[in-house]
Amino acid sequence: MTIIDGRKLAEKIKDKIALDVFEAVKNGEAHPSLAIILVGNRPDSRLYVKLKEREAKKLGIDTYLYELE
Repeated sequence: MTIIDGRKLAEKIKDKIALDVFEAVKNGEAHPSLAIILVGNRPDSRLYVKLKEREAKKLGIDTYLYELE
């Protein structure tokens, strides 16, 4: 049985994504973006969105948050 270290695997994947984003921007390709539509004001949803924005920023991905009631 093989035990997988999920955090280590996630970091490896994120490193690859960050490198791909850097190379794409350097080569004049489109800059990746993430649009988020947040409906309502639930604290758990706000936390989820905040975490997604933080991770995207680490990877060089622009985020755009659109909030609706």
